[in-house]
Amino acid sequence: MRSATGRPEFSILVVEMLKKTLALLILLGAAVNAAEIPRKAPELAIQMPDGKQVLVSSFRGDVLCLVFILTT
Repeated sequence: MRSATGRPEFSILVVEMLKKTLALLILLGAAVNAAEIPRKAPELAIQMPDGKQVLVSSFRGDVLCLVFILTT
C-alpha cells in the first residue's frame, strides 16, 4: 500500500527489511554449518539374524546399500 505521496508505507518497508535480514541470517547459519563438513558419521552396528554383530565401518571403501524395512 502506498501513502498519499506515492511512497510505500513504513510498515511495508520494515517487513521487507526483516525478510532480507532473516534471509541473511539463514545464509550465515548455513555457512557456519558447512564449515564442519566433512565430518565422520557415527558408527552403525547391525545385528544379523544369526546373532553376529556387523559394523558398517568394516565395509569402508566398498559400496554398501542398506535397506530399512519397518514391520508392525
